[in-house]
Amino acid sequence: MSGDVQPKGFDVEELLNVSPAERAKRFEKVIEEHLRRSDAVPVHIEEDHNDVVPHIHRAIGSRRLPFSGIPMVHFDAHPDLLIPLDMHADSVFDKDLLYSELSIENWILPLAYAGHISEIFWLKPPWSDQISDVYDLCFTIGKHKESGKIRLSLDLPYFLSDALYAPESHLTDTKQVTLHVITVTPDNWGTEMSDSKDQSAHLSSAQSDSDCSTEDDTERSVTPDTCHTVESVQSLEKSPASLENSEQCGTETASDAEPQRKCSKSQTDMVLNPPKAKVLKTETCEDPSSCHEADPVDSSGSRKLKVGEASADSVKGGWLSKIKQKIDGRPFILDIDMDFFSTKDPFQSEGTPEQRTLLQQLFEFKLPTEKTEKKKLEFCEEREAQLVELFEVFMELSERPDTVPKVQNPERQKVLEQFVQHIPKPESEEDDPPDLEMLYRAGCTFDGSPLPHHVSSQQQIDQLLEETAKVVKSLPHPTIVTMSRSSHDDYCPKDQVEMIQESLIEIFYETYPALQVL
Repeated sequence: MSGDVQPKGFDVEELLNVSPAERAKRFEKVIEEHLRRSDAVPVHIEEDHNDVVPHIHRAIGSRRLPFSGIPMVHFDAHPDLLIPLDMHADSVFDKDLLYSELSIENWILPLAYAGHISEIFWLKPPWSDQISDVYDLCFTIGKHKESGKIRLSLDLPYFLSDALYAPESHLTDTKQVTLHVITVTPDNWGTEMSDSKDQSAHLSSAQSDSDCSTEDDTERSVTPDTCHTVESVQSLEKSPASLENSEQCGTETASDAEPQRKCSKSQTDMVLNPPKAKVLKTETCEDPSSCHEADPVDSSGSRKLKVGEASADSVKGGWLSKIKQKIDGRPFILDIDMDFFSTKDPFQSEGTPEQRTLLQQLFEFKLPTEKTEKKKLEFCEEREAQLVELFEVFMELSERPDTVPKVQNPERQKVLEQFVQHIPKPESEEDDPPDLEMLYRAGCTFDGSPLPHHVSSQQQIDQLLEETAKVVKSLPHPTIVTMSRSSHDDYCPKDQVEMIQESLIEIFYETYPALQVL
């Protein structure tokens, strides 16, 4: 035994005398210490995406990742870029409180407010249209001076509709964040939309703006039928030439089994972390001149990726080379949600057609047509009041389904009365009561386009895996890899998730000299 070296903190006799929970905790610390001292790339696999946050925290705590200025390459069918509406900003520094408030749609930006993540590369599949493609979109995130909640300076519908917008002058303890959104579309990408009857019409609407009014036109009601435009990069092999000479936006400081929504975990959390499905007209960088000097910008100040604008040098050029340039020499997180490869909307079948129509009317809202600070703040105040009111309504209905709660808006009151009439009554005491929480969550998805829904064929999964492999093998080795299965809540099809996970692990083993799958 004289030649054996026992890992630091690993005392077998002592471990036998502690609780199983404490034993597991000590084993985890030993593994983390081993990983920190080795070149192995750790791969953390979780079911729910927000559960990767503790792994990121531990990587920071063990100094494997720096405290600040961390880039994240984020493969996902959904942005996951919301913020718990009612979470106090200081909660990000209390890990237990933070973990209890996070959900699958809102786990990234609290890490940005804490100063950890400064740059996000969201790589999305061809059917995902919640945010249009954009590069170097800068914004400020901070603590609201009056409410103490986390807010940010982007006035995009994705954030406005959750009442998360605040001008930078209203924020303190601010951090700068840069967002890049890129659609990964393989060559010869098929148009089949398996298991989604309405997807073809949805994509047809996304690909044509001939009947769409701009946001500067008349005030529009946001419903699932809202017309929208989506700009996408047609292929990984077709990279926008406009990105070749771009400058990095923003600055970094040296200290730097039921569906969620992408949805919240508990009834109390529902209104604070509502399910999101939004179509974004790419808009503002508050000071465009500071973000891009030579590249074209739209009228709102952010640089859009042009459809079909490509360089001849496929993987080595364009946006992929820009990602590599920005993260080269920097520790970074590679994050993959398996619903990137095949995506379901678990709320599609929630409720009857009549209930869904009424839910749409209850949750619809009108974006401000005037983009003045006053109008945007008024809208956020009204929208937050609407979400809180509807949360209270559904909680009351769950306790007393025979009552008709009161709401302030007369038109909404009429719709609510009709909705209550369509709530099924249990025929006997043995029958389960209607799931009002799930109906509320379904209602929260009626605030823009439908949640992305595209159950991919095997061929399409293989195409996206091939594109993912190109990205992974072209980039420097990540500091850590985090992965989410998203199958228990039915965002990634249960009959495909195992194959997707095994294929990704195989890609990692082919790419990285040493790998530790946890």
